[in-house]
Amino acid sequence: MLWCWNRWRQSLGLALARVAGIVIGLLIATVDWLNDTLGLLVMGLQALPSICWLPLALLWFGLSEKAIVFVVIMGAVLSIAQATADGVRNTPPIYMHAARNLGARGIRLYTSVVLPSALPSIVTGMKLGCGHPMGPLTLCDFIGLDVLYAVCDSLYEEFKRDEYAPPPLMKRMVASGRLGRKSGRGFYDYG
Repeated sequence: MLWCWNRWRQSLGLALARVAGIVIGLLIATVDWLNDTLGLLVMGLQALPSICWLPLALLWFGLSEKAIVFVVIMGAVLSIAQATADGVRNTPPIYMHAARNLGARGIRLYTSVVLPSALPSIVTGMKLGCGHPMGPLTLCDFIGLDVLYAVCDSLYEEFKRDEYAPPPLMKRMVASGRLGRKSGRGFYDYG
């Protein structure tokens, strides 16, 4: 039950961080005075590890769930905001000109052109904000799906708990020879 509650807190914090990070990043990228003030603050504070926010969270929220969610949010929101701002700034101007010529203005311009163009940067910021710089599936491919399957299987055999059982997808992938980076194919193709 504790594991489920921790996942809920992490999911809530990361969802709030994603929304806030994208909004802050959009504002930093489009409003010059915000870029000159808040942009520099975001860039400076992004270097702090998440745990550095804990004393401030304890002072503001006490020893509560809010403090933990705050630490999760602050650990992720700055990376997401910085990556979103970079992605928006790197949107090719020709895309913006073409969209304006076709009648896109205001929110439509951002939802149809800017955000899709910035999406790879936003996803990178989300991965960094979650503490998974390479992503969990890439990490599985690097370790090897056969190795992970063997570890899960031996843990399940030892403890007979369902959460240790190897996932059926992993079993199918190992059986079909998709072992990860070493075989050239896993969750991703390395060819």
